[in-house]
Parts: sequence; C-alpha cells; structure tokens
Amino acid sequence: MLDRLFLLVINELSDAPHNDFVKCFSSRKRQRWHAFKRIIESGRQRISIAFLYFISGIIKLMNRREKESFIMEQQEITPDVVMEIGKELYEAMLDGLSLDDFMERFSAEEVLSRYEPEEVLSRYKPEVVLSRYKPEEVLSRYKPEDIEAYLQKLKNQKEN
Repeated sequence: MLDRLFLLVINELSDAPHNDFVKCFSSRKRQRWHAFKRIIESGRQRISIAFLYFISGIIKLMNRREKESFIMEQQEITPDVVMEIGKELYEAMLDGLSLDDFMERFSAEEVLSRYEPEEVLSRYKPEVVLSRYKPEEVLSRYKPEDIEAYLQKLKNQKEN
C-alpha cells in the first residue's frame, strides 16, 4: 500500500513556472510571494481579468491570515468571495495608478489603437493637426482638380 503513496511537499517544489500556482499556497512566505509575483509578471498580456481578481483575492486573504486578523464574520470562503476580494484589491491598485505609470506600461500606439481616428482628432483643432505636416504632404492627399475646385469656391466667396 505504501508503494503507491505520493507526498507532495509544496515547499520543496522546484521554481519551475508550472509550479507557481501551487507554490502560492506554500507555508513559506517568501516562496509564496515569489510565486504570486512570477504568475502576475509572466502573464501580463495573457492573464484574464478574472484570474487577476482571483490571484489578488488570494494575496489579500493570505496577508490577512498572516496578520492574525482573518475574521470573515462566518462568511464561507468560496471562489466567488475570493474573486470579489481580488476585484476590490485590483480596483484599488488601478485607482492608485498615475497616468505616467500607465503610459510607461503601454505605448501610445497600444492606447491609440483602441480608438477610431475621429475620436482622437475631434479633440484637436485642424490647424494643430495640420501644423505637424509639410504643405506638400497635405496637398499630396488631394487630386489637383479638387484643389482647383476648392480654390475657385474660396475665390467666389470672396467676390460675394
């Protein structure tokens, strides 16, 4: 019977990335926080918001337990409770995020790719946008007959 008994010692697992989630429950605080950090850092682009909530909730629960103030007023700790706690912690972290920190994390191209050009350009006066280009760059976008028609329209308006 003992030949088939396997014992998993979380504290003795290797630092391989596939062990990180299990090591989040290590009794050694340093190993646990290292595992949390690696999970969050390794998957910043891949982690779903739900998983971030879950990890954040576990972090907060573990922190409460270590401070010996882990009283949940007879509330059962379910995955939904952990998710809600994590969501609160995640939103608190976002509230503390400065615009500079945000822009350091995401490039202007990443941010602007979320918007239609009209949403961005409507915030600027045409002269501000056009001042960024040489006249020949602007004019190269139009057909000569369109330019002539526009100039004729301006001339007619000026005469009236």
